[in-house]
Amino acid sequence: MDETLPALRLGAALAVGLIIGLERGWTDRGRPEGRRAAGLRTFTIAGFGGGVAALLAPDLGPGPLLLFLLGIGAYMLAAYWRDRDGGLGLTTEVAMLVTVLLGAAAGAGHVLVGAGGSVVVALLLREKDRLHGWLDRFTPAETAAALQFLLIAVVVPPLLPDRTLDPWQAINPAKIWWLVVLVAGLSFAGYAAVRIAGARVGTLLTGLLGGLVSSTALTLVFARQAQAAPQAAPALAAGVMTAWAVMVLRIGVLVLVLHPPLFLALAAPLAGAAIVAAGSGLWLWRAAAHRTSEAPPLGNPLELWSALKIVALIVAVLVLSKALEATLGVAGLYLLGAVSGLADVDAITLSAARLAQGGLDVAVCANVVLIAAGVNTLVKAGLAVVLGGRAMALRIVPVTVAMLAAGVAGLTLSAF
Repeated sequence: MDETLPALRLGAALAVGLIIGLERGWTDRGRPEGRRAAGLRTFTIAGFGGGVAALLAPDLGPGPLLLFLLGIGAYMLAAYWRDRDGGLGLTTEVAMLVTVLLGAAAGAGHVLVGAGGSVVVALLLREKDRLHGWLDRFTPAETAAALQFLLIAVVVPPLLPDRTLDPWQAINPAKIWWLVVLVAGLSFAGYAAVRIAGARVGTLLTGLLGGLVSSTALTLVFARQAQAAPQAAPALAAGVMTAWAVMVLRIGVLVLVLHPPLFLALAAPLAGAAIVAAGSGLWLWRAAAHRTSEAPPLGNPLELWSALKIVALIVAVLVLSKALEATLGVAGLYLLGAVSGLADVDAITLSAARLAQGGLDVAVCANVVLIAAGVNTLVKAGLAVVLGGRAMALRIVPVTVAMLAAGVAGLTLSAF
């Protein structure tokens, strides 16, 4: 019988106890001998014992592991009772039981689970002051908002039907609710970024995130914030421009992966639009440096009701585009690109890439993608102006015109 594999598992179980024991021993090093519930040696033996019990489980059953856990639990309970007035707490006791379980996981063959879990536990134990400091900075409203977000993101989605309910195949409750989660999550991420990094850096980071996920949702969220606090419009507009630049780059990456010839046809117009958006975002971000003291007031971290209203607007545009397509028929790929661009760019981009792969003229497919992207940019700009007011319009409109002009210029140059 090859004993190498069991030896490796027991070695991993020993390492589990050693990792957590090092942290506990260092933390409790100031306690006098005999007044520590457990230290380096005890944790190492506990992890090793859990590994041995799990390794013997196929032959002896779960009995040894259960008895070992009961014994460790009884010992730690006695230690806690002995020092209940000495400030020992329950952290070490719980950590000891988790060490046995992680050692058992390693002994049963789940070496990565055991080793990785021990590192996570050691970090959680070590970062006690930092974690408590974070908790001290949380307000009741922020705590409630985080729990509400977990409710709508984790509990609600499995309860919704994942199928379309309308004749145009546009309204899918599960997918629409994920839009709610997305918009609410962006609001929460923006709130957290501003709290942690300040108004300027926070909006820029949120813009990057929004461009990767949904530049439309990010534009709507920031436009609403600009209406509430016009003095923050430069920083918010910079975040919007960042999201738009990322969106353009995302289109380029999609077509590059799916059909490189289509990327070559789109490279010049996409590069022009991305440079304008990124440059404008950087300029607006630097302009916001003079107004960092005028950061927008931080209200509700989640803004769930606002997210519902924003998603209702997105769904209305989506249903309208589907209804137009069903009523008028597909009058051409360009019309389809324009209609699709009202709500989304990724879907028509993927479709155009597949058509190009099937032999359709690359130039036609490139025009379809550019029409969709142009219409989508105009829709987002219109929403930003309507929802963000004059402060947002003065910054968004010129950049929108410049982006479209750069795209047209790039397309014209690539035609020669």
